[in-house]
Amino acid sequence: MPLRNPLRITITIGSPGAEEVLTVIDGEDDMPQNWQLRSNDYTAQNRDRVIADVTAAGFELKLPPGARYGDEVEVLIDGTNPLTINPNGAKVNGAVAPLAVTSDRAKLEIVYKDDARGWLVGAGSTAGTGGGGTEPTPTPTPTPTPSSLLTGLSAFWKLGDLKDEANNSNLINSGVTFANGEASFNGSSFLYTPNAVGLQASTELTIAFMAKIAPSGYCALFSKWESNGTKTDYLIDFYGTTVQLNIAKSDNSAGTTIAASVGTLDNYHLIVAKITPNSISLRVDNGTPVTSQITASCRVTDCDLTLGSFGGTRDHKVSAGTLYKFAGVWKRVLTDEEETKLWNNGSGLEHPFS
Repeated sequence: MPLRNPLRITITIGSPGAEEVLTVIDGEDDMPQNWQLRSNDYTAQNRDRVIADVTAAGFELKLPPGARYGDEVEVLIDGTNPLTINPNGAKVNGAVAPLAVTSDRAKLEIVYKDDARGWLVGAGSTAGTGGGGTEPTPTPTPTPTPSSLLTGLSAFWKLGDLKDEANNSNLINSGVTFANGEASFNGSSFLYTPNAVGLQASTELTIAFMAKIAPSGYCALFSKWESNGTKTDYLIDFYGTTVQLNIAKSDNSAGTTIAASVGTLDNYHLIVAKITPNSISLRVDNGTPVTSQITASCRVTDCDLTLGSFGGTRDHKVSAGTLYKFAGVWKRVLTDEEETKLWNNGSGLEHPFS
């Protein structure tokens, strides 16, 4: 058990007039005490460790009387009512006035220096007023920052359940089956949401989806495009091993098409298409984007958004065995870093993008 009062032994060595004085302090006194819980006025002793419970009401903690250099008291505060630190005849932080502490979970290291400064309360360990102290603002617990991929997200479909995780544009199913978080197409099936007004390329737009494409002839992967009319906005289609982004222009001039290779068809690929009033781009997986400047913005109509075929006549469907993991639409241009997150080394990153 540590001693409350140190044993001091003074030894005088040498002849009169040339003596040396050695003071030995019992080493056990340097050991801290066990934590003790206090909720009423209390006079601390050297080396005390006090949990000050001020959840119901504040109280006064008197520091040890007759303090000497190096004496110390450790305090952990539970609650926001004031704990008054009374220096008990000495000073605290160089002032005679007591120190009032009101910070929940503040941990105070209180050490005695000398008559001029008295008890010193470690800067940054307390939020208090009085006693010559200041009140540092406690560091709050950080609030998790939502992923930037949630910004501007208009629709995001986990294709295991058709539900739009971002809004209310749930897809309508025509023959697609679902298992293990995948949407499986059979050669005559497709998914769509009618009159997809909220998914138009009216300003900036990013389309991203992850698909394992079965070998096939020409097919439509992701379209806001009717093959039998003038409602043609944008289309991502596929032929052989090449994916293409096509846009119709608002001034009815010739559309623009760009293409990128998907390479092997044995695994999933992330397809990212971006449309702005001045440019379009297409990227496969984490490869280099293919880009093109455009002279007119993308056309805007109220046609359906369709996965796995065109709108309208629903022709050029994807081949049997084609699988989709997810698809999303953002009303902004994603950054390279965000696209890399979605790619996730080929595994894909699904909403909420944690």
